[in-house]
Amino acid sequence: MTQSPPDPPQPLPANHSRIRAWVFASAILVLLVGAIGIFIADRKSSFNNQPGPLAEETTILVERGLSVRQVAAKLEEARVIDDAWLFEVGVRFFADKKPIKAGEFSIPPAATMAGVLETLQTANPVQYRMLIREGITVSEALDIVRADDRLVGEIEGTYEEGRLLPDTYYFVRGEARDVLLKRMAKALDTVLAEAWDTRTDKDNLQTPEELLVMASIIEKETSRDREKHLVSGVFHNRLSKGMRLQSDPTVIYGIAQGPLGRSLKRKDVTTATPYNTYTIDGLPPGPIALSSKASIMAAGQPAETEALFFVVDGNGGHVFAKTYAEHRRNIKKWLDARRARRAKKAQ
Repeated sequence: MTQSPPDPPQPLPANHSRIRAWVFASAILVLLVGAIGIFIADRKSSFNNQPGPLAEETTILVERGLSVRQVAAKLEEARVIDDAWLFEVGVRFFADKKPIKAGEFSIPPAATMAGVLETLQTANPVQYRMLIREGITVSEALDIVRADDRLVGEIEGTYEEGRLLPDTYYFVRGEARDVLLKRMAKALDTVLAEAWDTRTDKDNLQTPEELLVMASIIEKETSRDREKHLVSGVFHNRLSKGMRLQSDPTVIYGIAQGPLGRSLKRKDVTTATPYNTYTIDGLPPGPIALSSKASIMAAGQPAETEALFFVVDGNGGHVFAKTYAEHRRNIKKWLDARRARRAKKAQ
């Protein structure tokens, strides 16, 4: 019996081929997505948890206007991080969107990238301290500011004598010199306004500027805050009586506009300058130094005293007198004590 040959296999319908191709592509896509997911999770974990290469605490300066990419490159160059690309990706996709601050920041050793970023976003920049001492001139204060290389920019503003408040000021690296000086000037304006509003003597000083002039003379006469109101009382008494102030520091300023560099001589006292209160009546035309808050307040709140004279006591303070005769005796006591000390040293 003859059998007919089997029928040849029939090709799959076209839609079956498409389904198989789609299943294959889907499998590849799932694998690819999974691989990408694993890669992203690994990179995110590294960004958040992997200790950085920094061996010891350091500071990093972020200049104003840097892009994220520039910051990342700077961190990698300083060996704060070891992968600038990952840091940039982390900033854009793995972290809080807070902006990176400008300034100088302290970074602890082995900080993670996430930790570094958080420091740059939320920490206060490293601050430096500058002391402007009372009693120096505005020129000396400007030299101090000019010499600090952590500040930037030229001093372009105009700062008149006495118009900065001596104090300790804090600043960040990269702050402009004029910005810091303007803070000093504003601080002076605030204290001067307070002193003017709370002054107890309203007869001798006609303007806040005159009060500041008086304060500068008090500043140069005594460094002891507890004496400042007494010294102020003496000068107010002399003004009330039409007496000249006769303050040696005004003589020095009239000659040198700063430190004299030598002892005051008798001829200096008789040399007329606009500031020499031995030769002019009333106050000088302007301040002779930077005045502390204590001196500014004392200028407007003189002590109630009958004293018209004072002289150094040899121990950093002063002795006050009502009469010239008493003043002369105090001067003699001081001279005798000074001679005794010198003789003892010479032995």
